[in-house]
Amino acid sequence: MRKWIFARDLEAWADTYDARTKLSELVNRLVRASVQDINSFRFPTGDSAAIPGYDGRLECVGCPPHVPEGYSVWEFGTDADFLKKANKDFDKRSRDPGAVVCANTTFVFVTPRTWNSKTTLSDWEAKKRDGTWKDVKAVDAVQLEDWLEQCPQVAAWAARFLLMKQPPTGTRSADEFWDEYASGFKPPLNGPALLCGRGIRPKDSWNNSAARSSSCSTRRTHRTRLWRSQLPRSAKLTRKSGSFSKLVC
Repeated sequence: MRKWIFARDLEAWADTYDARTKLSELVNRLVRASVQDINSFRFPTGDSAAIPGYDGRLECVGCPPHVPEGYSVWEFGTDADFLKKANKDFDKRSRDPGAVVCANTTFVFVTPRTWNSKTTLSDWEAKKRDGTWKDVKAVDAVQLEDWLEQCPQVAAWAARFLLMKQPPTGTRSADEFWDEYASGFKPPLNGPALLCGRGIRPKDSWNNSAARSSSCSTRRTHRTRLWRSQLPRSAKLTRKSGSFSKLVC
Protein backbone atom coordinates (compact mmCIF):
# COMPACT_ATOMS: atom_id res chain seq x y z
CA MET A 1 0.00 0.00 0.00
CA ARG A 2 1.26 3.43 -0.92
CA LYS A 3 2.24 5.66 2.00
CA TRP A 4 0.97 9.23 1.87
CA ILE A 5 1.86 10.65 5.33
CA PHE A 6 5.51 11.37 6.07
CA ALA A 7 7.40 12.86 9.00
CA ARG A 8 7.78 16.15 7.12
CA ASP A 9 3.97 16.41 6.87
CA LEU A 10 3.63 15.95 10.62
CA GLU A 11 6.38 18.53 11.19
CA ALA A 12 4.48 21.13 9.16
CA TRP A 13 1.22 20.26 10.90
CA ALA A 14 2.87 20.67 14.32
CA ASP A 15 3.16 24.43 13.65
CA THR A 16 -0.62 24.81 13.40
CA TYR A 17 -2.96 25.64 16.26
CA ASP A 18 -5.09 22.64 15.33
CA ALA A 19 -2.26 20.26 16.23
CA ARG A 20 -2.42 21.27 19.90
CA THR A 21 -5.82 19.67 20.37
CA LYS A 22 -5.84 17.12 17.54
CA LEU A 23 -2.60 15.31 18.44
CA SER A 24 -4.45 13.60 21.27
CA GLU A 25 -7.17 12.43 18.88
CA LEU A 26 -4.58 11.11 16.45
CA VAL A 27 -2.88 9.01 19.15
CA ASN A 28 -6.31 8.01 20.46
CA ARG A 29 -7.21 6.50 17.09
CA LEU A 30 -3.79 4.90 16.58
CA VAL A 31 -3.97 3.13 19.94
CA ARG A 32 -7.49 1.82 19.30
CA ALA A 33 -6.49 0.61 15.83
CA SER A 34 -3.39 -1.17 17.17
CA VAL A 35 -4.44 -2.72 20.46
CA GLN A 36 -6.95 -5.55 20.77
CA ASP A 37 -7.17 -5.99 24.55
CA ILE A 38 -7.76 -2.70 26.44
CA ASN A 39 -8.61 -2.66 30.16
CA SER A 40 -8.76 1.10 30.66
CA PHE A 41 -8.55 3.99 28.20
CA ARG A 42 -8.62 7.75 28.65
CA PHE A 43 -7.36 10.11 25.94
CA PRO A 44 -9.35 13.38 26.10
CA THR A 45 -9.81 15.00 22.68
CA GLY A 46 -11.03 18.33 21.31
CA ASP A 47 -11.70 20.94 24.00
CA SER A 48 -11.31 18.25 26.67
CA ALA A 49 -7.65 17.85 25.70
CA ALA A 50 -6.90 21.00 27.70
CA ILE A 51 -8.23 19.70 31.03
CA PRO A 52 -5.69 19.22 33.85
CA GLY A 53 -4.07 15.83 34.31
CA TYR A 54 -2.27 13.41 32.05
CA ASP A 55 -2.91 13.77 28.32
CA GLY A 56 -3.55 10.04 28.17
CA ARG A 57 -3.86 7.02 30.43
CA LEU A 58 -3.95 3.46 29.21
CA GLU A 59 -3.90 -0.11 30.48
CA CYS A 60 -3.70 -2.81 27.85
CA VAL A 61 -1.90 -5.75 26.36
CA GLY A 62 1.07 -4.09 24.67
CA CYS A 63 1.59 -3.71 20.94
CA PRO A 64 5.31 -3.05 20.40
CA PRO A 65 7.04 -0.96 19.39
CA HIS A 66 4.56 1.87 19.86
CA VAL A 67 2.23 0.85 22.71
CA PRO A 68 3.81 -0.40 25.97
CA GLU A 69 2.59 -3.38 27.96
CA GLY A 70 0.44 -2.80 31.04
CA TYR A 71 -0.30 0.58 32.53
CA SER A 72 1.04 3.76 30.87
CA VAL A 73 0.61 7.52 31.07
CA TRP A 74 1.03 9.76 28.04
CA GLU A 75 2.06 13.38 27.53
CA PHE A 76 1.86 15.26 24.21
CA GLY A 77 3.75 18.31 22.99
CA THR A 78 3.81 20.18 19.68
CA ASP A 79 6.44 22.72 20.80
CA ALA A 80 9.29 23.48 18.42
CA ASP A 81 11.65 22.91 21.37
CA PHE A 82 10.42 19.37 21.86
CA LEU A 83 13.33 18.41 24.15
CA LYS A 84 12.51 21.17 26.61
CA LYS A 85 8.85 20.15 26.59
CA ALA A 86 9.71 16.47 27.08
CA ASN A 87 11.98 17.25 30.05
CA LYS A 88 9.40 19.58 31.58
CA ASP A 89 6.59 17.03 31.39
CA PHE A 90 8.81 14.21 32.64
CA ASP A 91 10.08 16.20 35.63
CA LYS A 92 6.60 17.45 36.48
CA ARG A 93 5.02 13.99 36.47
CA SER A 94 7.96 12.41 38.28
CA ARG A 95 7.64 14.92 41.14
CA ASP A 96 3.87 14.68 41.34
CA PRO A 97 2.48 11.56 39.66
CA GLY A 98 -0.84 11.83 41.46
CA ALA A 99 -2.50 8.49 42.11
CA VAL A 100 -0.26 6.75 39.59
CA VAL A 101 2.22 4.17 40.88
CA CYS A 102 5.32 5.07 38.85
CA ALA A 103 7.10 1.77 39.45
CA ASN A 104 4.26 -0.05 37.65
CA THR A 105 3.74 2.55 34.92
CA THR A 106 5.44 3.46 31.62
CA PHE A 107 5.85 7.17 30.86
CA VAL A 108 5.31 8.02 27.17
CA PHE A 109 6.03 11.39 25.53
CA VAL A 110 4.69 12.04 22.00
CA THR A 111 5.73 14.84 19.65
CA PRO A 112 4.91 15.37 15.96
CA ARG A 113 8.42 16.83 15.58
CA THR A 114 11.36 14.82 14.30
CA TRP A 115 13.70 14.17 17.22
CA ASN A 116 16.76 15.91 15.79
CA SER A 117 18.96 16.87 18.72
CA LYS A 118 22.42 16.30 20.15
CA THR A 119 20.63 14.20 22.74
CA THR A 120 19.23 11.41 20.60
CA LEU A 121 15.84 9.90 21.30
CA SER A 122 17.32 6.64 22.55
CA ASP A 123 19.82 8.54 24.75
CA TRP A 124 16.99 10.57 26.27
CA GLU A 125 15.01 7.42 27.04
CA ALA A 126 18.06 5.75 28.59
CA LYS A 127 18.86 8.80 30.73
CA LYS A 128 15.30 9.00 32.07
CA ARG A 129 15.24 5.31 32.99
CA ASP A 130 16.51 6.07 36.47
CA GLY A 131 14.15 3.71 38.28
CA THR A 132 11.38 6.24 38.90
CA TRP A 133 9.13 4.74 36.24
CA LYS A 134 8.71 1.17 35.05
CA ASP A 135 9.91 2.37 31.63
CA VAL A 136 10.24 5.58 29.62
CA LYS A 137 9.43 5.96 25.93
CA ALA A 138 9.34 8.80 23.40
CA VAL A 139 7.47 8.78 20.08
CA ASP A 140 8.47 11.36 17.45
CA ALA A 141 7.37 12.17 13.89
CA VAL A 142 9.47 9.39 12.37
CA GLN A 143 7.81 6.79 14.60
CA LEU A 144 4.37 8.32 14.02
CA GLU A 145 4.99 7.98 10.28
CA ASP A 146 5.67 4.27 10.74
CA TRP A 147 2.70 3.84 13.09
CA LEU A 148 0.37 5.47 10.58
CA GLU A 149 1.67 3.21 7.84
CA GLN A 150 0.68 0.22 10.00
CA CYS A 151 -2.82 1.68 10.52
CA PRO A 152 -4.00 2.76 7.03
CA GLN A 153 -7.54 3.51 8.18
CA VAL A 154 -6.22 6.08 10.67
CA ALA A 155 -3.79 7.43 8.07
CA ALA A 156 -6.70 7.95 5.65
CA TRP A 157 -8.59 9.92 8.31
CA ALA A 158 -5.52 11.97 9.25
CA ALA A 159 -4.69 12.75 5.62
CA ARG A 160 -8.18 14.12 5.00
CA PHE A 161 -9.07 15.86 8.23
CA LEU A 162 -5.78 16.80 9.91
CA LEU A 163 -3.21 17.35 7.19
CA MET A 164 -5.72 18.26 4.46
CA LYS A 165 -3.76 15.93 2.22
CA GLN A 166 -6.04 13.77 0.06
CA PRO A 167 -4.98 10.09 0.09
CA PRO A 168 -4.92 7.99 -3.09
CA THR A 169 -8.25 7.64 -4.87
CA GLY A 170 -10.39 4.83 -3.54
CA THR A 171 -8.78 4.63 -0.09
CA ARG A 172 -11.31 4.77 2.71
CA SER A 173 -11.44 3.52 6.25
CA ALA A 174 -14.04 0.93 7.26
CA ASP A 175 -15.88 3.61 9.26
CA GLU A 176 -16.00 5.96 6.27
CA PHE A 177 -17.28 3.20 3.98
CA TRP A 178 -19.95 2.16 6.50
CA ASP A 179 -21.16 5.75 7.03
CA GLU A 180 -21.51 6.24 3.28
CA TYR A 181 -23.21 2.88 2.72
CA ALA A 182 -25.58 3.11 5.71
CA SER A 183 -26.68 6.66 4.86
CA GLY A 184 -28.05 5.41 1.54
CA PHE A 185 -31.03 3.90 3.39
CA LYS A 186 -33.98 5.66 4.99
CA PRO A 187 -33.85 5.38 7.93
CA PRO A 188 -30.06 4.85 7.91
CA LEU A 189 -29.03 1.20 8.14
CA ASN A 190 -27.56 -0.04 11.40
CA GLY A 191 -25.48 -3.07 12.32
CA PRO A 192 -28.23 -5.25 13.84
CA ALA A 193 -30.48 -4.67 10.83
CA LEU A 194 -27.71 -5.64 8.42
CA LEU A 195 -26.99 -8.88 10.30
CA CYS A 196 -30.60 -9.75 11.04
CA GLY A 197 -31.23 -13.46 10.51
CA ARG A 198 -27.55 -14.29 10.11
CA GLY A 199 -27.17 -16.49 13.15
CA ILE A 200 -24.25 -18.52 11.84
CA ARG A 201 -20.63 -17.52 12.09
CA PRO A 202 -18.96 -15.92 9.03
CA LYS A 203 -16.53 -18.83 8.72
CA ASP A 204 -19.38 -21.36 8.74
CA SER A 205 -21.27 -19.24 6.24
CA TRP A 206 -18.23 -19.21 3.94
CA ASN A 207 -17.75 -22.97 4.26
CA ASN A 208 -21.42 -23.62 3.56
CA SER A 209 -21.30 -21.32 0.54
CA ALA A 210 -18.20 -23.05 -0.79
CA ALA A 211 -19.82 -26.47 -0.27
CA ARG A 212 -22.96 -25.38 -2.14
CA SER A 213 -20.86 -23.99 -4.97
CA SER A 214 -18.90 -27.23 -5.22
CA SER A 215 -22.09 -29.27 -5.15
CA CYS A 216 -23.70 -27.16 -7.88
CA SER A 217 -20.58 -27.47 -10.03
CA THR A 218 -20.64 -31.26 -9.62
CA ARG A 219 -24.30 -31.44 -10.60
CA ARG A 220 -23.72 -29.22 -13.64
CA THR A 221 -20.82 -31.41 -14.79
CA HIS A 222 -22.91 -34.55 -14.32
CA ARG A 223 -25.85 -33.09 -16.33
CA THR A 224 -23.52 -31.99 -19.13
CA ARG A 225 -21.98 -35.44 -19.42
CA LEU A 226 -25.41 -37.08 -19.39
CA TRP A 227 -26.68 -34.69 -22.07
CA ARG A 228 -23.63 -35.31 -24.26
CA SER A 229 -24.05 -39.08 -23.95
CA GLN A 230 -27.52 -38.79 -25.45
CA LEU A 231 -26.40 -36.87 -28.57
CA PRO A 232 -25.97 -38.57 -31.96
CA ARG A 233 -22.37 -39.51 -32.73
CA SER A 234 -22.43 -37.13 -35.71
CA ALA A 235 -23.39 -34.15 -33.54
CA LYS A 236 -20.82 -31.38 -33.19
CA LEU A 237 -20.78 -28.51 -30.70
CA THR A 238 -19.48 -25.07 -31.54
CA ARG A 239 -18.47 -22.52 -28.89
CA LYS A 240 -19.42 -18.87 -28.72
CA SER A 241 -18.08 -16.57 -25.98
CA GLY A 242 -16.98 -19.49 -23.87
CA SER A 243 -20.27 -21.42 -23.92
CA PHE A 244 -21.90 -23.98 -26.24
CA SER A 245 -24.19 -21.98 -28.49
CA LYS A 246 -24.92 -24.14 -31.50
CA LEU A 247 -25.61 -27.79 -32.12
CA VAL A 248 -24.81 -29.09 -35.56
CA CYS A 249 -26.04 -32.58 -36.57
